[in-house]
Amino acid sequence: MENSIMPDSMSDAYASCYAASANYEEAVKKVLEKLISDGLYPVEILTPIAMLEASDWDVHVKEQWGIYAGEMPDQDEFMKRMNDGDVVYGPFGGY
Repeated sequence: MENSIMPDSMSDAYASCYAASANYEEAVKKVLEKLISDGLYPVEILTPIAMLEASDWDVHVKEQWGIYAGEMPDQDEFMKRMNDGDVVYGPFGGY
């Protein structure tokens, strides 16, 4: 855990992850690689895996994350990160 991005106060966490891909298998692979590179080791992948039109990001963030929406990238930043092949994490829910 010494190279992990997870806060020291958490031993486990849930996080929604967002990645641009041609299909869900590619998205899962991309997300798993990012999690591992950030020192996070997923125990399981929860379903369903959903598709989101990148252009609907702002609406999704407001509906899904409510008071935490300000912690998420805005529409322009999200589009840039998706175009760059990055993975965006939602807020971590940890314990």
